[in-house]
Amino acid sequence: ICALILSLYLRFLESAIPTVRRSITESKSIKEDIKDKRKLRRDLAKIFARFEEEWLDEYTRVTRSTVDFGYDSTLQVPFNIQDEQAIRAIGEREENERRSVLEARGISSFSFIKDSEVEQSMGVVERGLKRNETVDQIAKNLANNFSDTGKVDHRAQRIARTETATAVMLGK
Repeated sequence: ICALILSLYLRFLESAIPTVRRSITESKSIKEDIKDKRKLRRDLAKIFARFEEEWLDEYTRVTRSTVDFGYDSTLQVPFNIQDEQAIRAIGEREENERRSVLEARGISSFSFIKDSEVEQSMGVVERGLKRNETVDQIAKNLANNFSDTGKVDHRAQRIARTETATAVMLGK
């Protein structure tokens, strides 16, 4: 999950910087606020949303085995079922429901990450405007926000821990 998140951040950044540059440049003056912050926020959200389908596919693929592990271990303990065929039969009956719940969690997770990163990006842009920074300085600050290894790794690990724990709980 960490690798998936890091990839998502890097690809978002590649598209976000030109969008931010264009939005600031379209303003009459760097000292003037961005004409329409809502438009910039929507544009950044659209950029991030391009990766949703890939996120869902990878998220489901990566967390599926964890959910299955949690489910299988839960089945074995209370029912003391040692027969693997019996466990598999019970598991297969509920597999579609688990997949559906897992996909819904993936959608929710992606939405939270997208909203969080768009707001963080907007914060970088707004701080830069308040400080009268140039377009290049704001773009550099935005890039630093997503390339600061310590920050990015910490965010990615935090998300990965949350999603792994959630996957185990979904299995139970």
